[in-house]
Amino acid sequence: MITSLEFDAALKIISDYKIQLDNKIIENEHLISRKINIQKSIRNSTFIALRNYYSDNYSLTLEREDLSNMDVLLLKGIDYKKMSGYRGFGLISLFYFKKLMESHSVIAPELEY
Repeated sequence: MITSLEFDAALKIISDYKIQLDNKIIENEHLISRKINIQKSIRNSTFIALRNYYSDNYSLTLEREDLSNMDVLLLKGIDYKKMSGYRGFGLISLFYFKKLMESHSVIAPELEY
């Protein structure tokens, strides 16, 4: 037979696990359905580099209108080193694009020393 202390401890473990699962589900739902509008925040040269990046890496055709409904998961997966290799997307464009992604919480802010 189990004691009431053992029962309470088991109940707490189950309760904590349920809370953890609920939080994970909410977090995943937020990521799956999250879209952002970056249409007015991107220069043409950055758009062209982004369009070429998506075409080369995901075989997706990106149109300018698509920037108004961008999927956060696709933006989160961008390899900035590869992106920097596209013509017209230099250090300044990279800096401003990363700042834009930080402002929309797509990537974590980089620490500045």
